[in-house]
Amino acid sequence: MIKRQRSLVVVVVVTTVLAAVICNSETYIHTASGKLLGTAQPQSNLPFDLVTATRDLNQIILQPKWGGQTQPNVFPNALDTTLCPNKDFSGPQCSSRPHEIDAASGLKLAICSLGGAPPERAKGHVNWEPATYEGTISFGSYSDDFDWTWNFKPLSQEGLTQQNPPSTGPEYIHAEFNATETVDGFLTATWSQLRDGFGCSEDEPNCAAKNLAARQLVGGKRAILTGLLGLDTEHGGYSELHPVYAMAIEVNPDVNNDTWILFIRNRGNEGYCSKHDHPLPALEKFRLLIPKPINSQPIGATFTNQTSFSTTQQDNCPLLSFDSANGGVVVEYAFLDIPVRKPFRGPILEGEIHIQWQLQGPSVTFQPQQFPLQPLTEDERFLTNQQRKQFRQSMKSQDLQLFGSLPGFHMCSATFHAATPLAAHTPTRRIGRKQIENELSAYYQRMTNDLCRANNSLAGCQAKKKRGRR
Repeated sequence: MIKRQRSLVVVVVVTTVLAAVICNSETYIHTASGKLLGTAQPQSNLPFDLVTATRDLNQIILQPKWGGQTQPNVFPNALDTTLCPNKDFSGPQCSSRPHEIDAASGLKLAICSLGGAPPERAKGHVNWEPATYEGTISFGSYSDDFDWTWNFKPLSQEGLTQQNPPSTGPEYIHAEFNATETVDGFLTATWSQLRDGFGCSEDEPNCAAKNLAARQLVGGKRAILTGLLGLDTEHGGYSELHPVYAMAIEVNPDVNNDTWILFIRNRGNEGYCSKHDHPLPALEKFRLLIPKPINSQPIGATFTNQTSFSTTQQDNCPLLSFDSANGGVVVEYAFLDIPVRKPFRGPILEGEIHIQWQLQGPSVTFQPQQFPLQPLTEDERFLTNQQRKQFRQSMKSQDLQLFGSLPGFHMCSATFHAATPLAAHTPTRRIGRKQIENELSAYYQRMTNDLCRANNSLAGCQAKKKRGRR
């Protein structure tokens, strides 16, 4: 970690301008905080339409519910094919518009056929739109397709279906992001600690202790997530945020050293059992709001020299500010149109922010919720422990040959200054979604080959062997 010895100055942002924004064919009036002042017409209450009265600072829907969540502890049934017969959940009884389906194809489809949904449902992911949620979180598992999975508990049951875990009653939204695209390259200290804990092999010395320490560091803590909201009908129909575009987790709630780890990016994929790249809608920058301490009245905030960031675009570092309208801290990151090397293919910011809050009156220290230490839902788990070790070593070795030993991230040396203006950069040709999807296809073909080498009894591997003999 690069230490900065200079003094740090808080920047105060006060905005009172109102803006009219067109959202889903309705006119919303927002303050700078993203809070709704009025709507032109009521929203639909079809069971699988998203209903929300607020947007975040990026005008992404905030804490949306399903239309079927008409009262507490009432959740729509994603497997009800009488109400929703169409694979994409469209139809006059179900949802007001069709949605994108992202499913595996070819040999991957056979390997991914784990069951959990009727044939009337897509064997993959049915996607709505990006959404932002606040709640609490715990780590789930490190899947065999290199996805990190999480159990996320929204503030008031927003976005849950009857299929969401646990079986005793829905509480958690499933969340995922690909480690190869993200944490495998992160440089800052706490993310590195989590990577060592969640990614170690079971037979490594102290792996169990490192894994437990990593889980306790994030388990039951406050979190903010922005991700593509959809239903995973491959694994049973639960709602999920996949891919996650932005994440912030409060790992230390001390008001004198309030510590949040975070990352921000503008694209991602939905894992082995999918085939598409999913970019965020065109945003020049992303503004992540870190909330104030519980039941507090902050009048300012400063950032200690423990704060550190790294980014895939050298010198493109974040702007940190105290937002008096919300009483929180904003991390602003520009998505500069500069090429980013494989395997990331999009600008990513990661790091940890250490906040010293200036409060008027007392505050309440957040007490972590009790979360289970084991994953609550099945995900891509194809291998035994020994097979998994062989598979991961082979994939990591190939990644090293393809991408080199450097992770592609750069430490920020000027964290607290605004990013270089967009106009100062020479425009470059954007990397298209099709090109990225071709690269994803090649990546997952390598994964299929290595999965079959590690466990040739997997569904699809025998068919692959027969094809190779022809």
